[in-house]
Amino acid sequence: MQKCYLFRGLKSDAEITPAVSVEIKSKKNNRIELVHQGDALTNKDSYSIEFKSKNYAYVYIYQADSSGKIFDLFPSTTLSSRSNPVKPGELYRLPENIGAWIHLDNNKGKEQIIVMAHMNEIAEPEKICRQVINAPSSPDNVMLASARGPGGIADDGMTSQTQSQPAVSPPSSIKNLFVWKQYFNHR
Repeated sequence: MQKCYLFRGLKSDAEITPAVSVEIKSKKNNRIELVHQGDALTNKDSYSIEFKSKNYAYVYIYQADSSGKIFDLFPSTTLSSRSNPVKPGELYRLPENIGAWIHLDNNKGKEQIIVMAHMNEIAEPEKICRQVINAPSSPDNVMLASARGPGGIADDGMTSQTQSQPAVSPPSSIKNLFVWKQYFNHR
């Protein structure tokens, strides 16, 4: 299991129990698998994101690409009718419909998923997300900021179980901000 950090400004990196557990799952050849750091997905594969918060929190999920484009995944009416603040202990899935999956566009490269959570609403979450992407990576877990965007949503009716998979992320300028990020390679 990788370390997860809660950042209290720019100087603190005290280890904590994750405030939000996150999983990325892929559907490859009708099999559902966990996506791990650096795994490869192709245009034939689809994926979903599942998360659960330990307490009421404002959760923001983005996907970043190497051109600097950032895609809102949550809150987003395209992927979920649910919004912030998220309720503790409830499982959230993107896309919300169990049979739906996000499929990749035609651009190849690294896809980066960034999850941020805070007890209060963040005024400019995309701006903070850009800071997280552009910050130097932790030596414990090097993560690249280049990625590609989602291509759309596909539906197949399959379901699966969830587990927790926290990641290390660089600090943000907001105190007590929970940050999780993971990348996969789009080939």
